Amino acid sequence: MPIPIGMVSSGASESRATVILYDGMEKVVKNESLVIIRNKNGGNVLAVCRGGRGLNENVRTGSFNPGVAYARRGRVPSSAKEYYTFNLE
Repeated sequence: MPIPIGMVSSGASESRATVILYDGMEKVVKNESLVIIRNKNGGNVLAVCRGGRGLNENVRTGSFNPGVAYARRGRVPSSAKEYYTFNLE
């Protein structure tokens, strides 16, 4: 039985998609993992995970925010806006 790993984000096409991983799945899903995308129309699509990324809006560079101040002081910023994605091909 397949284990749900996340949700496909907007902008998916017939050949590419990005999945937002459920909390904790970044420890399970690896580069080159095979996954099944279950379409709303009942069809299944086999895809390969390529190009994972970890994102945290609290430590985004380019402008100052409190998360950057925490990082500069060696403290851990909030992980409330932290998420992981994988590109699917």
